[in-house]
Amino acid sequence: MVSAYVSGQAAQAAREDAASSGNSILAPDFERVYELAYRARVSDRWSVTPDVQRVQHPGASSENPDAWVVGLRVTFE
Repeated sequence: MVSAYVSGQAAQAAREDAASSGNSILAPDFERVYELAYRARVSDRWSVTPDVQRVQHPGASSENPDAWVVGLRVTFE
């Protein structure tokens, strides 16, 4: 799990910017990523690694729904 937090000063600046422009946005808060990966050897020189990630608050905003990322890495050595 990896987490990134927005500083209080940056959140305050976003709130002030929204207030001065008349926009109603939530202040940025945090983004957190959970990752699951497994490396499987197919042969002595070839491996595959499927990967799944769940991103909470993408873009550090709770207005954005959680995102899922699926990937596959193939390695030839």
